[in-house]
Amino acid sequence: MTRSRSMSHDDDLDESNFDLKHSHHQRRGHECGQAGTDANTVFNARKAVQPIAVKIPQNNQSSNLNTATTHNNNNNNNNNGQQQQQQQKSPRGAKKLARNLSTKWSSFRARTASGLVLGAAALFVLFHGAMAAMLMVFCAQTVMVKELFDLSESQEKQKLELAGRWFRLQKWYFYFCACFSLYGRMGRHFYLTSVAERGEFFKNENSALAKLLIWTFNHHSFICYSLYMGGFVTFVLLLRKGLFKYQFSQFAWTHTVIAIIFLQSSTAIANMFEGIIWFLFPFLLVVVNDVMAYICGKAFGKTQLIALSPKKTWEGFLGAMVCTVFIAPVFSTLLCKFRFLTCPPMNRTVWHESTLIPFDKYFLRRAECELKHPFLPTNFHIDDVPMVPFGMKMVLRFVLKFVYGRDYLVLTWFDIHAGFLALFASIVGPFGGFFASGFKRAFKIDDFGHSIPGHGGFTDRLDVQTVMAAFVYFYIRNFVDLSMSLGTGRILGKVELMHDEDLVTVLKGISRLAQERGLL
Repeated sequence: MTRSRSMSHDDDLDESNFDLKHSHHQRRGHECGQAGTDANTVFNARKAVQPIAVKIPQNNQSSNLNTATTHNNNNNNNNNGQQQQQQQKSPRGAKKLARNLSTKWSSFRARTASGLVLGAAALFVLFHGAMAAMLMVFCAQTVMVKELFDLSESQEKQKLELAGRWFRLQKWYFYFCACFSLYGRMGRHFYLTSVAERGEFFKNENSALAKLLIWTFNHHSFICYSLYMGGFVTFVLLLRKGLFKYQFSQFAWTHTVIAIIFLQSSTAIANMFEGIIWFLFPFLLVVVNDVMAYICGKAFGKTQLIALSPKKTWEGFLGAMVCTVFIAPVFSTLLCKFRFLTCPPMNRTVWHESTLIPFDKYFLRRAECELKHPFLPTNFHIDDVPMVPFGMKMVLRFVLKFVYGRDYLVLTWFDIHAGFLALFASIVGPFGGFFASGFKRAFKIDDFGHSIPGHGGFTDRLDVQTVMAAFVYFYIRNFVDLSMSLGTGRILGKVELMHDEDLVTVLKGISRLAQERGLL
């Protein structure tokens, strides 16, 4: 019984295992069936696709024809669509073009009108003497400094507000120190020269104002240093935590503007002490070169000159140089005819009083003076001119005899100097404008200001003039024989500081030199 039960139990286990295996095999068979079905489906799909891929080469010609026809139809449709779009856009494009032309024409009119007004105002000021011209230059350079100060303040307004109002005003304090140092020194030289020539500078030297000015002239250098150190100490006291980098960058910006703009433009005033012509003539050269570069560039310009100014071309640059060099002698000959331009404002010049501005006899429009070496007419014979071919000399001699009735030129040394000034104005001068263009690109601005309609600011118009004025200043002091009135004042300033024994020694030396030259 026990054995039979165990056998029946084993049979039951075998049946259950069989059922499990059978169900497992059925499951696997069902999965394989599905897989087979899926495989058959994929295979049938591939078979269905394959005949299409095989049929394409067989019908190659017809398919190519159909494809070409379809491509042509698409091109025709695209062309028609583009024509329709152009027809739709043409009125808008015409309106846009008309607006651009109107804007350019209005800008050209504004530039022309403002240029003529400024030119007439400048000539009117120059006609009334050196003092009025110096004041004009001072006002122009102050506006230029203001434009650059405003540019620095517009970059980080939040930090500027945190730095405080006194920090902002400190820039103008340093500008005042620079003006006092430079123009005070010029005034001191003028004072010493006037004392040496006339024996006095003020009509009443006992007045409080005269005593104050005399004391200021005598201690000018120490006062300048004290003023600057006062600004230096104030700057340190105004430093704020978290703004150190910004404040020091503004400190450097202020001194850079004073060095590049103020000092260079101030040389124009120093040049006027030798005669207004040394200010007016270089100014006109820069204007002529700028205008001729624009005309030649528009007419012949094809090759770009410099990446900073994409509109500048080699054709405009070279054409302007040729035109400026040829026009320079014409301007120099014309300007030398006016005595109030060639006479220096000091050094034995007789100034007639003006009916419009009776200010001081040194700074008026009408003058009579002894012509200096650069303005004295000199005969230049054609045969004496070196490095000129004989055939060229014959042509020049024929032209001179036909026009003037003589075979020699009557020129002044100022005409010769005018050629060198014209070369600098046309070759080196434009790089002042390129520098300003790069500066504006660095700050992503179009103009430095909006003081002049159509031109921008004064810095945009006078960037080359500052470079030209500095060149003329050093050119005069190295190659031109002039009165050197500022140099005379500088010498007299040294004499004022001498002891009695040194002064007697200097007088003996001057007396000896005067006797050797036959002056005594």
